[in-house]
Amino acid sequence: ATLITINVCDFGSTAEGYTGKQQSGDSVIAACALREALKTIHEKVADADRPFFYGAVVVRCQHRKQGLSEAAWSGTNPPYFTSDAASLIAQLPGIRYWMCDLPSIDREDDDGHVGNHKTFFRLEEDVAAAPERFVVEMASIPETLPDGLYLADMQLAPIAGTD
Repeated sequence: ATLITINVCDFGSTAEGYTGKQQSGDSVIAACALREALKTIHEKVADADRPFFYGAVVVRCQHRKQGLSEAAWSGTNPPYFTSDAASLIAQLPGIRYWMCDLPSIDREDDDGHVGNHKTFFRLEEDVAAAPERFVVEMASIPETLPDGLYLADMQLAPIAGTD
C-alpha cells in the first residue's frame, strides 16, 4: 500500500475538471498534487515493483477540518477529488483499493453524477472491472503514521442475512 498526505487547493486555482457541479471556491485534491506525492514516495521503487504498492492507495488529506471523527460533514461541501485526480488513481497499475479520510471521493452535491466513482470502477468502459475495485471513504488514518510504503491486509467482513 502507498500512504500519501495531500494538501487541498481551491478548484478555481487548478486547470483540472470535475464531471458534476462544481464551484471555483471548492476545496479539492488535484491530480498534480497526487502525481508529485506518488513520484516522491516511489522514486526508489523499481518500475516492476510499483503495481504491488499501487494495490492500495491511501490518501490522507490536509483539510481545514480537524478531528475528522467528530466532524459533522453533511451540508458543508467537504473537499473532493478532481476528475483528473480520479483518472490518475484509476489508471495506476495494479490499483484495487482507493482509501481516503474524506466523506466521499466525489463532491457532496454533484447532481447525482458521482463521476469519480464511475471513473474508478470503469463503469463507462469496462463494467467487468467493478468487482475488482473498492473505495473506502471516511478512513481513520492516524496522523502519526508517516507517508510511505506499507504492507496492507485487506479483508471484507463476512456479513450474512443483509438481504
